Amino acid sequence: ASAVATLDALAAAGDAAGIVSLCEALELELGHETLSVSDSATVYKAQMLGHLLLRQTDSARFLWKRLPAQFRDEPELVGLWAVGRARWAGDSAAACAALAARPWAPPVLPPLTSLLADRLREEEWETIGRAFKTIRPASLAGRLGLSPAAAAQGAAAAEGTAAAAASPAAAGGAGGSYRAKRATASGAAAG
Repeated sequence: ASAVATLDALAAAGDAAGIVSLCEALELELGHETLSVSDSATVYKAQMLGHLLLRQTDSARFLWKRLPAQFRDEPELVGLWAVGRARWAGDSAAACAALAARPWAPPVLPPLTSLLADRLREEEWETIGRAFKTIRPASLAGRLGLSPAAAAQGAAAAEGTAAAAASPAAAGGAGGSYRAKRATASGAAAG
C-alpha cells in the first residue's frame, strides 16, 4: 500500500504512534525521494500531527527545523507549526484557534486535527479542574478556545447535568461562575 493510504488508515484509527513510526521510517530510509511532492507533504503533515498528539512538542519543533525548504511555505504545514508553537508556549486556546482557523485536506488530516483539538481541550479541562474551584464563564471560554455557549455545554457535561451550567444565567448570571469539576474516566469527580 502507498504511504498515504497507510497513513489514512492509521489516522482513521487515531494511531498517532503508528503514524510517527511510519513517517520517521520514511524519513530515515530516504523514502521521501520516492514520493510525489504532494504525498511527501502529506507525510510531513501527518508526522507533525503525530508528534503533537503524542505531546512530543520538541520532536515537532525539530521536524519543523529540518523540513526541506520547499515545504516551509506550504500553508497546512505552516498552520500545523502555528499549533506546535502555541503548544510549545503552553497556550491551548491559541493551539485550538490555529486548528480551527482553516479546513484541513482530506483524507489524512481531518481525523487527526479533530483528535488533537479534542485532546487539547481535554488537557485544558484537566488543568482547569486542578487549578480552580470556580471559574467565570468568559474565562472558561477563553482558556478552552471556545465560544461561551460551547464552554457552557462542556461545563454542563462535566457537571453531569445540563441545568448546572447550561448558560451563564444558570451559573449566576454574567458575573456567575461554573464549578470547575471534571468527571474522570472512572466516573469520580476531579477538581
